[in-house]
Amino acid sequence: MLVAAYLLFRATRSWRAPALLLFAMAGSAVLTYGLKALVERKRPGITFVLGPVDNGFAFPSGHTLNSTVFLGMLAGLVWAGLRSRTARAAVGSAALLLSIGIGLSRIYLGYHWATDVLAGWTVAVTWLAIVVTTARLTKWLPRAMRSSPED
Repeated sequence: MLVAAYLLFRATRSWRAPALLLFAMAGSAVLTYGLKALVERKRPGITFVLGPVDNGFAFPSGHTLNSTVFLGMLAGLVWAGLRSRTARAAVGSAALLLSIGIGLSRIYLGYHWATDVLAGWTVAVTWLAIVVTTARLTKWLPRAMRSSPED
C-alpha cells in the first residue's frame, strides 16, 4: 500500500492521490475491525478450512473488503490519468477480476461463508462511493479525477 502511494506521488507530483488512497484504506481497516467486533460471527468449522485455522471473526471478510477498496481506489486513481479506452478497460477489468478472485478464494479456502464475502464487497463498494463522492464534493480529488467543467 505504501509502495502504491509512493508511486502515485511520483506519477502525479501531488500528495492528493496517495493521501486519498491511504485515507480509503484507513477507513477500510476501521470498518473491517468495527464490523467484526459488532457482528462476532464465527468462521466455518475446521473441517472446511484448507489452510491454518483462523480463530478471528468472519463477518465481513477483511481480505475481500480491504482488497476491493485498495484495488478499486488504485484503479480509479490510475484510470484518471489514462486517455486510452483500452488501457482504462484493462485497469478496471484487472481490479474487478482480482477482487472477485480474492473473494472467491476466501470461500474456497474455507475461511468464510459466502455471505461474509458478499458483505465485504458490499461494504467496500459503499465505502468507495462515500470516499469518492466526498472527495468530489469538497473538490479534494486529484485534478485528473474531476469530471465537471468548472474544475
